[in-house]
Amino acid sequence: MIPHGTMEMARAVQVIRAIRLPAPAGTEAAIVDLIADAMVADGHTVRREVRLPRVAGRVDLWVDDGLVVEVKRGKPNTARVRHQVARYAAHPRVRGVILVSERGLLGMSDCHVEGTPVAYVALSVAWGVVT
Repeated sequence: MIPHGTMEMARAVQVIRAIRLPAPAGTEAAIVDLIADAMVADGHTVRREVRLPRVAGRVDLWVDDGLVVEVKRGKPNTARVRHQVARYAAHPRVRGVILVSERGLLGMSDCHVEGTPVAYVALSVAWGVVT
């Protein structure tokens, strides 16, 4: 459940949690492609590699004109990921951020950043694998 998030965001999270990666998972780009395809199949509009102005950076997926999906593979630096999410959340066009990691990231959970809802999906946890 997304705390104070939108129904649109909750639906997108459900779609992501239902994804199963082929073994081996491959590259981060392959995971992004699987998520994008699943989102489109569920009726979402998806744009890839969208650059947000004002130093926010480039997002992996821009969904339904306001949701950011950012994918991390392997074991990324949690502090850097938090900083990246904060940049996205502070952008005025962003209505929500969905952070997706292949494995669990220590200390990450659903929250609000800059007043923007942030959902966290660890794919391995969604599959019932404890990391």
